[in-house]
Amino acid sequence: MTPFTSSSCFGNGEAIAPPSEIQPHGALLVLSEPDLTVLQVSRNIDRFLKGTAENLVGRPLNAIAPEAMVERLWEMLLRSSDQAFEVFKFSLPPLDSISEGIASKKGASHSESLDVNVILHRNPDGLLVLELEPTKDGDSVQFSEFYHTIKRGAVQLRQQTDICAMAQLGAEEMRRILAFDRVMVYRFSAEGHGQVIAESKASHLSDTFLNHWFPSEDTQICRRWLPQSNGAARLIADANQGGVPLYPELNPQTKQPINLINAQLRSPHPCHRTYLHNMDRVQASVVVPLMHGDRLWGLLSCHHHQPYHVPYSARQGCEFLGRVISVEISAHSDRHKYEERHRRQHIQTQLLEHMTATESFKDGLLQDSLLGLVQATGVAVFHDNHLASIGTVPSTEHLTALLGWVETHCSDDIYVTDCLSQEYPLAEDFSDIGSGLLVATISNSLKDYILWFRPETLQTVTWAKRPMMTLPVQPETQWLSPPQSFERWRETVCRRSLSWHPTEIDAARELRNATVNIVLRQASEKIKLTDELARSNAELNKFAHITSHDLQEPLNLVANYIQLLELRYKHQLDDDAREFIGYAVDGIDHMQNLIDDLLDYSRVGGQQEQKFEPTPLSRIVDRVLRSLGNRLEQAHAGVAVGSLPTVMGNPTQLTQVFQNLLSNAIKFRGDRPLTIEIHSDRRGDYWEVIVTDNGIGLDPKFSDRIFQIFQRLHTREEYPGTGIGLAICKKIVEHHGGSIYVTSKKNRGAAFHLTLPVLED
Repeated sequence: MTPFTSSSCFGNGEAIAPPSEIQPHGALLVLSEPDLTVLQVSRNIDRFLKGTAENLVGRPLNAIAPEAMVERLWEMLLRSSDQAFEVFKFSLPPLDSISEGIASKKGASHSESLDVNVILHRNPDGLLVLELEPTKDGDSVQFSEFYHTIKRGAVQLRQQTDICAMAQLGAEEMRRILAFDRVMVYRFSAEGHGQVIAESKASHLSDTFLNHWFPSEDTQICRRWLPQSNGAARLIADANQGGVPLYPELNPQTKQPINLINAQLRSPHPCHRTYLHNMDRVQASVVVPLMHGDRLWGLLSCHHHQPYHVPYSARQGCEFLGRVISVEISAHSDRHKYEERHRRQHIQTQLLEHMTATESFKDGLLQDSLLGLVQATGVAVFHDNHLASIGTVPSTEHLTALLGWVETHCSDDIYVTDCLSQEYPLAEDFSDIGSGLLVATISNSLKDYILWFRPETLQTVTWAKRPMMTLPVQPETQWLSPPQSFERWRETVCRRSLSWHPTEIDAARELRNATVNIVLRQASEKIKLTDELARSNAELNKFAHITSHDLQEPLNLVANYIQLLELRYKHQLDDDAREFIGYAVDGIDHMQNLIDDLLDYSRVGGQQEQKFEPTPLSRIVDRVLRSLGNRLEQAHAGVAVGSLPTVMGNPTQLTQVFQNLLSNAIKFRGDRPLTIEIHSDRRGDYWEVIVTDNGIGLDPKFSDRIFQIFQRLHTREEYPGTGIGLAICKKIVEHHGGSIYVTSKKNRGAAFHLTLPVLED
């Protein structure tokens, strides 16, 4: 058995036990089983039964209470469950008529019969608790009246489509039942703050608490204990009256103060009574929990400025109405959640279809629906060291820095915040775009992430009192001092976005898991393709070597014999025969050039070409210009070379790239004097090298075709060549981790763009 303690109800975290006292309008007895001996009794028992608390403790109930009442109690015990409340109405005889040999406490007596509600239940520790609560003939609520009230309220609640409208209707129905001055409906936030979303108040009250917030330190006690009350309405009949203690203070069986959390008569803590007075001069209150499943969603808080003993039957009506409101709120929330889940599943299905149809999950994800999945205004996807985004996102520099922070701080699959600058101060620079961040980690090791952003939403929150006030503990009583001021306090919330809803976080998690599965499958397929490609390349290299040796040998033999035929019999051959021999020799030369170029193409990426080293491109270009010096001079070419970087690469292959590009510029120079420009620009992690000429150019629709093997735009008679040179350039540049493309217009020259990775320090 552990002490019955809880956190402080008003803020400083001290452990305060709920008082083991009762409100003075009723009496309470704790009974042992099976003999129903009195273990504890409230000090005011002499108002109901003859005898003082000291004299009644230790005696069996049938010796101090009317026999008929004890018999009813036995019947209840035989049919009740362990935790059920059992209630019946009973008339206690006048104390003066009881000829019991126990002296009554002086001044405590009733000369007429006293009608009471007898309430029997077990507390959380299994102890049998008997409560006696006075009642009157007019206290009972007629079933028909109550039924029609609840029926009307339930129908109207079901017709509402908005939670706040439902809450307002519930507040009005509750005030109609109780006739209290004010009824409020609180809704608890994820942080535990309570917001008043509905209020019904008497016409003479000018002030309002509607849309006001109460800080979490004020609500933590009710958030902790109300879910254990089984939906019971909690009554404070007169907040000005102190509690009545039990005798003895400790239960003889548990040696602890008794847990009265479920007792109808349980007295509020003195701090809570003062809190109610300071808040709104409240003297009577009824609180009804509003549940969503087993979670406390909010509460109905009913205030009255005069003492008021709400009859047990009316409190039952309040409980029932609270359950009806809870059911309707739960149904509305579940229905909305289902609709949102269905909508997000539809979006997710579309995204998965796009992803499976593309080689990169990034390309499949970048759809406008990716924003709607979690109601974001921007999203960035990092994959394979590349960044892509849609919507409104921070700049590339900010995203790159943020990615570094995400790698070290977001170890979980999902990270979420609605105030990024609190954890990542640099986010203040783009709070108008990305105050809210939701991260789905696809692969931390591969640096694959999805980042959703929400902008700053300025909010003005009206607090019923200033939150997070440290409240002193009075040393002589160990009671918390409640807040003395409930002056309204407005707070402007900056650098914070709208909160991410749990359904949105779940949708991001589901998309993340599905994406991981697709990425793993694609990676497996890529491994398989890589293995097949490796085997294909090996066969291609083998074929290239066979071609270079086994095919060139008979070609050389044919060429030699044709030349020998020409030498020996040239005087016997006519002009046609000599022309035919020339055609044959040209064909053999072209075939040998094709074989050599195919061998060069197959060698790119081979093991013998894998040696990369820091290579100054300026030195490569100088070497190529020297080798092409005579051709450039014959073409009257002018060459301008700008600043070129040093890159990590294979010097032989890079020389071949610039050799082919400059040779093409000479070949396709046109009628004008040839000019060639070579320069470079830094583009993030890549260098862009541009080779520009003023030659004949090409139609833009052929800009991809020219990089395909054996693809020619002109006949060999117009421009000789094999049509493999640019295909070799493309393969070499891609082997170096870059890309190549051309921008051109017919008769307007051409510009070849090469991207190569920046050499790391």
